Amino acid sequence: QGNYRVDGLDEGTHELSVTCHGMATATRSIPVSADSPASIEVNWQLDAGFSLAGSVRRKNGEPLAGAMVLLHAVPPPDGTASNTDPFLATMGSSCRADTAGEFQCGGLRAGWYQAYAGSPSGASSSSNPVRVDAETKAWVELVIPDSGDVRVRIADGARLGENFSSGVFAHGAERIPIPATPHGDQFVFEDLALGRYRIAIGRAKIEPGPSAVDVELTGDD
Repeated sequence: QGNYRVDGLDEGTHELSVTCHGMATATRSIPVSADSPASIEVNWQLDAGFSLAGSVRRKNGEPLAGAMVLLHAVPPPDGTASNTDPFLATMGSSCRADTAGEFQCGGLRAGWYQAYAGSPSGASSSSNPVRVDAETKAWVELVIPDSGDVRVRIADGARLGENFSSGVFAHGAERIPIPATPHGDQFVFEDLALGRYRIAIGRAKIEPGPSAVDVELTGDD
């Protein structure tokens, strides 16, 4: 029904913030004192807010259709104070690029944002901080760096279990292992960022052997 209730507020001034995907975040200051009524009613009317548009392309200029784009609120580049700072963690938006690789993420408050796009396998790009407000028609270009695919076939037709740690993973410079996607009798890493990896069965790093191999993706692959 769109109703909400917050109980047990101490006396003082509280910042109440409402967020909804695709709509602008709204914030109000709610004073609570001994003289306040037992129940304080606060009604909201959210608007569509501002939007940030741009494009996602590979290094060769090919549009990256369907790329997920994430926007995160960031402090102003000059370090000046912003009234949005307390809510940076909850401010942002997400959207997908169309067939031409272009996107438009809405539901933003006025402020500074950074755009991010990447593949599930680690090739990613982010923008410089950009200002979004009523006067600014911001546009960002995200260029995904060179990447490569790795295809893995399990020898002897071995079957992997279905628990959380089973499967084929790429262990690179990042601490979090990257899972491969099963495709028929293969496991595939698509758009894996260039670099050195240990491809292994399971999430934990293990020594090279029957279930692990070291590979390196370079710009010449």
